Amino acid sequence: MPPRCGSLRSIRRPTCAPTLCRRFPARSIFTTDDIAERVRKIGGTTLRSIGHIGRLQRVLDNDADFVTPLDMLAELRDDNKQLTASLREAHAICDKHEDVASASLIENWIDEAERRTWFLFEATRVARE
Repeated sequence: MPPRCGSLRSIRRPTCAPTLCRRFPARSIFTTDDIAERVRKIGGTTLRSIGHIGRLQRVLDNDADFVTPLDMLAELRDDNKQLTASLREAHAICDKHEDVASASLIENWIDEAERRTWFLFEATRVARE
């Protein structure tokens, strides 16, 4: 019997049948674990509840009844631009405190966010005739 989509075994297996598991690679799912691990290693505290997350969130929710596909992609592009800026701020703090390990993780996340931003920019460009 194949593992269920939510199980840890299904995340590790690229042959997981449900579409959700195929679309979201394990490295994306566990990014928050990497962040929490680094925060704990340097003596910080991590998120404690959904309410705590809501109070700290920087990306605004969109509760519109309808959003066109092009507008969705543009919003995702802008969110990724904002994420990149926030990651650069975090990287500067790491540099200031000589936290090379955290800075290295953040550099990879900046690269991924910039790649998504570029892709979403290209997907939302209107063709010129």
